[in-house]
Amino acid sequence: MDRDNFVGLWIVKEFEGHGNYKGQVISHDTDMLGKPIFLIRYLDGDEEDMFLDELVLYIPPDKFFLLINS
Repeated sequence: MDRDNFVGLWIVKEFEGHGNYKGQVISHDTDMLGKPIFLIRYLDGDEEDMFLDELVLYIPPDKFFLLINS
């Protein structure tokens, strides 16, 4: 699985009490333990880091299948 393939991917995440926000994976890196981490920037300008196991929760299944098989 090539982490570069996640860059540009759009996700939608629900923030409790605030609704759904659309965000885009803008980069990836590796944490101190070697785990892949992805930077998400939301349309309102907020950003957050997500580990892969978090990110996959917000990727539509058909897109995820294409990502892991590329």
